[in-house]
Amino acid sequence: MTRFILCLIGVLALSACGKSARETELENDNSRLSARVSQLESQLSDIQEKAEDLEAASDEMVEQAGRFDSEDWKDVVPDVQSASSEVESAQMDLASAVEDQ
Repeated sequence: MTRFILCLIGVLALSACGKSARETELENDNSRLSARVSQLESQLSDIQEKAEDLEAASDEMVEQAGRFDSEDWKDVVPDVQSASSEVESAQMDLASAVEDQ
């Protein structure tokens, strides 16, 4: 029993002297994970921005298409085509941002 207590005291004394290998490993893991979280937050922010751009381009296309009700189609078509190109570009940008993840 005395031997067990002495061993226990020795282990406790050694562990109190500094960080254990496990503590160091956990700190390193924590640092790596924190860096990864920051990277993912940045990527998510980029995706959200691209999604907002697509939504704005879609809204613009709907607005331009609505002009067919009150304006001559010859005046509206070029603006709808332009808006359609913007939607396509925004969709491709969003798809690219998602694929890059």
